[in-house]
Amino acid sequence: MTLILIFLHRFVSVLMFLLFARAISSWFVRDLSNPIVRFLFEVTEPMISPVRNFLQNRNLGGGMFDFSFIIVYLLLMMIQTFIATMI
Repeated sequence: MTLILIFLHRFVSVLMFLLFARAISSWFVRDLSNPIVRFLFEVTEPMISPVRNFLQNRNLGGGMFDFSFIIVYLLLMMIQTFIATMI
């Protein structure tokens, strides 16, 4: 059981790193033909797009700031903390 929790904890850590890398890369590289940027987009977009759609459907999103990234990152932090307390 502990081994599974450690694996999940590390998996969530990798997802958080990929989200952070996507945020940083969006400041510098706008070209989706770049293989690294494309990889980051393809891995993280399935997590971000449902939250973005939820916010836009309720008129909470849009505008200059994309809060979906922050919400997903905070949710991952909560999941990671929950897993860490179970280890």
